[in-house]
Amino acid sequence: ESRKCRALWDREPAHCFHCFIAAEKEIRMKLSVAVLALAATAKVGAEPATVADFGSLDVEALAQQLSSWNLGSVFGPHFAATDMDGESLLLASKKQLTEAFPDISNLHWSRLFRKMQPFWDAQPEEASVDPSGNAGPARQRRQLGAQSVSNFSVQGYSGVSITPEKSAVMLHDDVVLARTASGLTIAAAEVNITGDLRVNGKITSDSFGDLSGVVAELTRNVSLLQSGFTYCEDCYQTSVEDFVMVETFNNETESTTLVVDPSKTGGCPGDLVLATDSSFNYGRGLDVCYRNMTSAGYQAFYYEVSHDIGSIDIDLVYHQHYSADAFYSGSSTTVESDVFCEGVTFASIDALGKRTHIYTAAAGYSRDASYTSYNCPPRNCNYDDDTYCVGPKAPLWMGDAYSCNSGSSGEASQEWFGAMEAQYSAAVRLQAGDLIEVRVMADQATSNEDVGIAKLTMVLGDTPAYPYDDGSGWVHFAEELDNRTLVGIDPSVGGNCPGDMSIVYGHDDRATCARSLTAAGSVSATYDVGHDVGAVTVDVQYNQYYSADAFASAAGSVIDDEYFVEGITIASIDSADTRSHLFTAVVGLTYDSAQTSYNCPLLNCAYDDKDYCVGPLSLPWMGTNFYCDSLNSGDWEDVWYAPMGPEDPVTVGATIAEGESVEVRIMADQASSNEDAGITSLKLTLDQKQAYPYDLGTGWVVFEEPSDGKIVVGIDPSVGGRCPGGLSLINGYQGLPTCTRTLTAAGAVSASYSAPFDVGTVKVDVEYSQYYSADAFASASGTDIDDSYFMEGITIASIDSADQRTHIFSAAVGLSYDTAQTSYNCPLLNCDFDDASYCVGPLAPAWLGTNFYCNSMNSGDWEETWYAPMGPANPITVGTQISEGDDIEVRIMADQASSNEDAGITSLKLTLEAKQTYPYDDGTGWVVFAEPTNGTVVVGIDPRVGGKCPGGLSLVNGYQGSPTCTRSQTAAGSVAATYSVPFDVGTVVVEALYNQYYSADAFSGDADSTIDDSYFMEGISIASIDSSDARTHIWSAAVGINYDEAQSSYNCPYLNCDYVDKSNCVGPYAHPWMGLNFYCDSKNSGDWEEAWYSPMGPENGVTVPATMSLGDDLEVRLMADQASSNEDVGITSLKMTLKTKQLYPVDPGAGWVLFEESTATRTSIGIDPTVGGQCPGALDLQNGYRGSPICSRSMTAGGSVAATFDLTHDASQVVIDLNYAQHYSADGFAGAGDSIDDSYFMEGIALALLAADGTRSHIFAAAVGIAYDTANTGYNCPSENCGYNDTSYCVGPSAPDFVGTDYWCDSGNPGDWEEVWYAGMDIPTWTVDMDFAEGDTIEVRIMADQASSNEDSGINRLVMTFE
Repeated sequence: ESRKCRALWDREPAHCFHCFIAAEKEIRMKLSVAVLALAATAKVGAEPATVADFGSLDVEALAQQLSSWNLGSVFGPHFAATDMDGESLLLASKKQLTEAFPDISNLHWSRLFRKMQPFWDAQPEEASVDPSGNAGPARQRRQLGAQSVSNFSVQGYSGVSITPEKSAVMLHDDVVLARTASGLTIAAAEVNITGDLRVNGKITSDSFGDLSGVVAELTRNVSLLQSGFTYCEDCYQTSVEDFVMVETFNNETESTTLVVDPSKTGGCPGDLVLATDSSFNYGRGLDVCYRNMTSAGYQAFYYEVSHDIGSIDIDLVYHQHYSADAFYSGSSTTVESDVFCEGVTFASIDALGKRTHIYTAAAGYSRDASYTSYNCPPRNCNYDDDTYCVGPKAPLWMGDAYSCNSGSSGEASQEWFGAMEAQYSAAVRLQAGDLIEVRVMADQATSNEDVGIAKLTMVLGDTPAYPYDDGSGWVHFAEELDNRTLVGIDPSVGGNCPGDMSIVYGHDDRATCARSLTAAGSVSATYDVGHDVGAVTVDVQYNQYYSADAFASAAGSVIDDEYFVEGITIASIDSADTRSHLFTAVVGLTYDSAQTSYNCPLLNCAYDDKDYCVGPLSLPWMGTNFYCDSLNSGDWEDVWYAPMGPEDPVTVGATIAEGESVEVRIMADQASSNEDAGITSLKLTLDQKQAYPYDLGTGWVVFEEPSDGKIVVGIDPSVGGRCPGGLSLINGYQGLPTCTRTLTAAGAVSASYSAPFDVGTVKVDVEYSQYYSADAFASASGTDIDDSYFMEGITIASIDSADQRTHIFSAAVGLSYDTAQTSYNCPLLNCDFDDASYCVGPLAPAWLGTNFYCNSMNSGDWEETWYAPMGPANPITVGTQISEGDDIEVRIMADQASSNEDAGITSLKLTLEAKQTYPYDDGTGWVVFAEPTNGTVVVGIDPRVGGKCPGGLSLVNGYQGSPTCTRSQTAAGSVAATYSVPFDVGTVVVEALYNQYYSADAFSGDADSTIDDSYFMEGISIASIDSSDARTHIWSAAVGINYDEAQSSYNCPYLNCDYVDKSNCVGPYAHPWMGLNFYCDSKNSGDWEEAWYSPMGPENGVTVPATMSLGDDLEVRLMADQASSNEDVGITSLKMTLKTKQLYPVDPGAGWVLFEESTATRTSIGIDPTVGGQCPGALDLQNGYRGSPICSRSMTAGGSVAATFDLTHDASQVVIDLNYAQHYSADGFAGAGDSIDDSYFMEGIALALLAADGTRSHIFAAAVGIAYDTANTGYNCPSENCGYNDTSYCVGPSAPDFVGTDYWCDSGNPGDWEEVWYAGMDIPTWTVDMDFAEGDTIEVRIMADQASSNEDSGINRLVMTFE
């Protein structure tokens, strides 16, 4: 019962609750009967064989018996409520039973009486009952005692014994246990059984388990119904008015139920007359309300509604009398006609007397004989065999609000035929005081034909139901909200078409809206929207009539033409009467014959076999918001074909303002008799929420909902059928709408979009097409971004407030992807041909950077056609610096007329974001590679990013056309660019990719150069320039001439040479003032050529300490000792990470190196020329072992040089780490002096403390012996503190006494000595305990007893940690 009620929930909540209240008692009764029946299953066997068996059935067993006859659901609840058992049923008369239970229908009583008749007939005479109503002898009440306790002994039990037959135990006032005629009755709100329920020893819990799911569902449904409403007894009222049983419900909603049942009320309402036939249906009887007229006409009854009505549910049982003939008289009728069918018809009548049809239930002549004039029509015919549904059509104004059936079989006779049922639910709009009219009509006298109502139930609910026709032909499919409307056209709903559309019989006689014109043209209907609309969803089913031919006459048409297609088109009309296309449903001629002039075009063609999609192209201003199909096979016929339409609704982004109109037009280029289109159903969901993409009305398309700092905008003529700015709209590849030039000469067209906020990121997602012989960069040489054209393709740029263009991205079109067209194909760089060997076209302009793409869809010879769209597989993201209000410009360009070559945009999405993308060019050629932080910035040069070079650097096409920054000089020299640092800089991390041009030759001819020279190598040098214009070297990248030949004058030096074969690293040394902060490589193999070689650079970034102050300049120079035409170097990418944090070791500028951050009690200081390329004091900087920087003497005679620094804190010890080197014939302590103050007392390095009075105190000495594997007693190291591997050669003179044991001696020379620097030597880490005071001077001396040309020593690295 609750499921039945719940089925009404969505349609009519009030009726649903009404149903629940009415059924509540019955639900409870059925549950109780179900539980009792389950308990009785243990003892219910076969059907009773005798009267005695039947009479012995108790209440529960009788319920089971009724269920076995399929009558349990009807009689069980009623009989259980009155304790009816088998004996009671045997002794009762038919009259007593029907009067006791008046709510049970006669049909059900007839079925029960047929089942009971054998038992009544078999009763003994003294116990019989006259079925007509005379009662037999009173039956003796059955005694329960002996039978009930025969199987149970009370022996041993204590308790209560109540002897009267009517015994009961009452608990409080709400629970009763009572002895009844059938056994024990428990009256309680709930009975809980915690264990198994046993009946005659059998467990029945399994049976309860089967019921648990049903009970749970019933409970859920009842709870759901109760939760939605507040129960009140006063809300529900019943009455009988003019033989109409009226039930009203008024709580949170209102509903009225009208029941006409002459078998219950004994009369008929209104003008209807009661007909009674007691012999009908084998004596079961018939009561109907009919016309009883001697001529054609109708009789009716009326009910005045007491509240607004939004829905009606009709449940009708009706009978046909004699020769009823359905819609025989229905043609050319209206709802106001006295007769338009044989049947029962329902209508509403408003206060002005306007009658509106609701529903008609017609009666046809015969359900199994072919009477073409009198039977039901094919549509909505309820015959079992629809081949007999051959009668006249129902009137069109009924829509589909009718049904038809017949109770007659074969030839009709003058009698009432069997019952027919009709159910119908509909949306209506009635106000209190309006009338519901029910008419019974026929076109002849009752004696010849009539219809009678046996039972009619109408439920009138106040909640508006849908769909409903508002009377204008516009159908509302759902409740109209403030922000959403679901409206459309469906003549089956209200039998009406809006505007000047005509209603016709369409396919299968379905009501259809069409043109009905005698010439070419269109009909239309408009709907005024009540709110702004951002999305229109179209769900359409439409029909083809006869020879409709799609776009046969469409060429050159515009949206305001009277017709431009065969089909249905939907548009919006604004306050200025401007139409904007939304969607069009097109009808092609045939789906399986190649009709090139009349079929659907390939684009959006729904034919199963696309080979037949060969019709004329669609109109490009439709975009792709159209659909085309045909359901005609082969030759066309003078018929309406089956409905067709998109499988899924189509949603279109729109910009329709409140009060503007949506227009629906049906159009064709000939009279309707020759071709037409029709609307079966059109649903338009008008949603205020904006759908994407949508066209702004200017050709600029918004692709997704904008957010704070982000918008996705662009060009896509498939969306709105428009092109922005000066771009022209055409049909491109396979008819696809395309934006292009349409110029008669070389040139460009453009469209601009104003940036709505500062833009740091532009993401480009483009699909574009080639027309005919487009030839990429054939005319690009020497062009710039402001030229009218510089390629064949699409270019995107920003234009600032000073009209300065900045390139963002370009998409070029090459001539052919599989033919080597050297003058016209794409260049190798960024060429997307499948076979790159055909990427042989002219180079792209270097100022494009690498922000371009090039492709071609033409194979072999070119043709005068649009080729398939192409574009990068993934969107291209570009960092930009665009200010709010700047223009983003899109240009399409070519160097010839459009008739010869062109490019077109099918889709261009530009995602504009305020968030800055990195890298980006700041507009000067300096590139920012990462988001700056407090104390870090990543800046540099990369012409691939912005197509620019900073300062005096020149932009060229380098290796394989890649943009490169270089010198472009006609003589030796350098070019430079400077960057002002935004904070103090202590660390510089350099990542470089650079290029060699032709015969660049590293450090050739550059000996003795300084950092301030115009050039000192072939390569790139990075330096800092402080406020006094002093340069400090940071890092350099040099270019050797050849990596696989030993070019001793031109190759890279051994030190920091990155050749694969180091044996070819034989070039001149780097300048020692570079320290080790340089790199050298070459990409030239063998003989050099006048070409740019591939990029090279360190595999990992190089980290260099620096001491730059805020505002100092970071300088990048490119240099060479000849003209650029002979040799040069270029930057592909140079990335410099500048950090405030100080990196150690660092040379603050005087040659003294700090190896860690100093504290108040610890200083780590020393000498390391590889760090800063400097030596402190009088020490001289040279190229040492293999060119490594070294600090030495450079003296022409014996003696020493020194460097000093002052301690900044007291210390008690010094820890010394030293790597030092031997030059030529240094000879240890030979000829050592006796005093620490001598100019020299050994060959080596001496560390001393200089007191304020000039007194020198020894700290440590590192001496150099002449050879470590020759027993040279005069010149080798002494036996103590000797670092030779073989100490047997430690035979040289001893150290002076003042040196003590704080010394070390070693040699880097094996055997005979040479005039070279030997490899460095490490001392053991040496700790000297000594008292040092703040302000003490520490002296480092390098000494020897001969000129440096004969013997010397040098410091590679000295670290002194005072603590």
